[in-house]
Amino acid sequence: MADIKLQVGPSEDTVTQLRSAGTAMQSAMEEAQSILNNASNELSGSLQTDSTALYQTLHNYNQSMAGDVTSAAAALEQMISLIQNADQRGAANFGA
Repeated sequence: MADIKLQVGPSEDTVTQLRSAGTAMQSAMEEAQSILNNASNELSGSLQTDSTALYQTLHNYNQSMAGDVTSAAAALEQMISLIQNADQRGAANFGA
């Protein structure tokens, strides 16, 4: 009897890709924050106040996004593990 292996759904590579995308987004956001912060240092008055507020908002969103990506990767890993375990249990009972 031949073994059959089906690749269904996400894999470990998908988790790695998600984490890489999250890291890239976080780096891009940090670069934007740095540019905004440098520009803010050259401003004055309400323009500087507003740019500082925007910087803080971006900072907060970046932190939140990093946490969301980390949580999503963990959930995806758990889903993959559940699928693999179910597949193994099903294979053990196949033909029994």
